[in-house]
Amino acid sequence: MIRRAVWVQAEVEAVHAWPECDVAGVGYLRGPHRHVFKVEVKVEVTNPDREVEFISLKHWLTERLREQYEYKDLGRKSCEDIALEIFEALKDVALRPISVSVSEDGENGAEVWESS
Repeated sequence: MIRRAVWVQAEVEAVHAWPECDVAGVGYLRGPHRHVFKVEVKVEVTNPDREVEFISLKHWLTERLREQYEYKDLGRKSCEDIALEIFEALKDVALRPISVSVSEDGENGAEVWESS
């Protein structure tokens, strides 16, 4: 069976920290530090005729990132936390998310998806 998806990317600047970090060599993560969080959303579609217009999806994602995260101190929120919040928000607006990825500065990140 062939499956289809559309995907969009956006980014947001914010600050977070991991106060409990006890990993050798990265103790600086305990304090607040800035990232450009890069987000990719992949949504299932069932037909090739713009069932989900990806420009509209990108506008939705960009606005969501601005409202929820832009220039904010996210506390101890991780890439995994942000990805899960966006995944659930996609379901709340009647979309069918396949996956959401969030990276710190496009280097390292996390991805969430539902298992079948």
